[in-house]
Amino acid sequence: MPDPLARWSRRRFIAGTTTAAITAVAGCSTVVNWIADKAFKDVNIINELNRSVSGRITVTDPDRVVRLDEMFELPSRDGSSNQEDGNIEFYPDIWTTTGSYEVTIALRDTEIDGVNKSSETVTLANTDEEMLLVSLGASEVAAPIDFRVGESFTDIVSD
Repeated sequence: MPDPLARWSRRRFIAGTTTAAITAVAGCSTVVNWIADKAFKDVNIINELNRSVSGRITVTDPDRVVRLDEMFELPSRDGSSNQEDGNIEFYPDIWTTTGSYEVTIALRDTEIDGVNKSSETVTLANTDEEMLLVSLGASEVAAPIDFRVGESFTDIVSD
């Protein structure tokens, strides 16, 4: 009999564990933030849609140096695709200095509520602590592509 855990990638494990932990300790922000701090990196993209989505993320630092220019492909949030990766993409070591970073998401072959590209200038005051979460299709926010910066997970989701 095949091992059911063998199909779990690191991303899926982290996303699943984080979701379970958040559910289990709802209201306990210290534990939630500790777990999220271990899982999330400088820049994170989460697909909240019931379909897979792909595109490109570009991050340019205050000195106009491109710090990130990567294609991404994220399965649906319900895990119904055959991909073994989770619906979150993590990018470490992006922030170099405090200041304003230009972040652009360009979706490939899809739109979310009529939007296929969005840019945002995010300002960082503490590059060691702050993280960016880009949500694609989150129902809790007005924008189809939403950019949020904070020092903790609860900072980001409580805006």
